[in-house]
Amino acid sequence: MEVQERGADAAVEPQGPLSNQREHETPQAADAEQDALRTLRLAFVGNVDSGKSSLIGTLIKGELDDGRGSSRLAIFRHKHEAESGRTSSVATAYLGFDAGGEQILSRRAGKLLPWAELARVAHKRVQLIDLAGHEKYLKTTVFGLTGMQPDVVVVVVGANMGVKRMTKEHLAIAVAVSGRQDAFDLWGGDVEVRLTSCCCCCCCCC
Repeated sequence: MEVQERGADAAVEPQGPLSNQREHETPQAADAEQDALRTLRLAFVGNVDSGKSSLIGTLIKGELDDGRGSSRLAIFRHKHEAESGRTSSVATAYLGFDAGGEQILSRRAGKLLPWAELARVAHKRVQLIDLAGHEKYLKTTVFGLTGMQPDVVVVVVGANMGVKRMTKEHLAIAVAVSGRQDAFDLWGGDVEVRLTSCCCCCCCCC
């Protein structure tokens, strides 16, 4: 009987470390895979007419605006938004990147890849959330910041208007939502682009 117990122990002993090793490795592998597939969410806020929708449209299309608002048409959801040039709802768009970090764009100029196809082929994904800048739609903007749970809030400041009252309000709301007082990165672009796309951005990590 003693020999049988030793035999059983001998059979079980080498499997213990292997089992423990799998227990430690499996969550790490799962986390790594989850991080690789995770979608980063960026919410764009700022004063009305600061260029948020145009900026997002330029990013997802991979080409500059024509100076007449062609880029923002890719993000607008309603007819009255296209007519007024102002966002009144919560709109989303997506960026996809391959394993080498290159943006995945449609082979047809000015066309967008369907989200299902982009999600299938992209190694990394970024969700861009366009929020309203007019004070009339402030509740909608607050809903977007709280309901969409962005990882980063990008406060867009129009180069032709500077910081306005609604800019400060959106920034204060972003800080309140994030609960962090030190999560800012401020920069200004010196790239030669059209005025509608020229901006300074302040990012608040939630």
